[in-house]
Amino acid sequence: MTNKTAPRISLGIAILMMALGARSVRASTIYTYTGNDYQLAPPPFTTSDFITASFPFASPLAPDLPLTDDTSLVASSWTISDGVYTDTPLNSTLTELLIATNAAGSPLYWEFIVGGVDTTIGSFYNPQFPGGSADYDHAVENGTSKCACNLDAHGTWATSASGVPEPGTNELISLGVAILVIAGWRNAPKRVATKTIR
Repeated sequence: MTNKTAPRISLGIAILMMALGARSVRASTIYTYTGNDYQLAPPPFTTSDFITASFPFASPLAPDLPLTDDTSLVASSWTISDGVYTDTPLNSTLTELLIATNAAGSPLYWEFIVGGVDTTIGSFYNPQFPGGSADYDHAVENGTSKCACNLDAHGTWATSASGVPEPGTNELISLGVAILVIAGWRNAPKRVATKTIR
């Protein structure tokens, strides 16, 4: 093997390892809810505000799923906003997340509620709700009686996918870079010590 061949082989190995690492991603499915404008909206809310929510799951929800408690399945990066305040796991508690799906695996009925520092936010669309059908979005400002809401005007869901690197991806890329550095160092021209004769 010549000095010119060795670095090329090392480079090829490193690129292959980085490519394998780049492919090692875990897909997550994000379910995003967008509500309709509030019908009733005392300040600080307005009738241009509405509820939005984003729930990432490690895998898509199963089709024809009955109304199921999915609180423990959702990843720790969910967000819910009432148009004024935004709640995340850093400042709030996801009290309830129940989703039923249709034959395509899309949300059909749901109930979610979050207790935040500033507001309690909830969305309910469940014709099978005990005592009658439930169909409303609401945001209640904590410590006051101010409640923004809409009735019989539930929002819609969208589904998207995102890639999350597997735990070993960064290690593989680091190893590939290390191989490149070592190959370059080993094949660098060596300095020959010379003795000066006086």
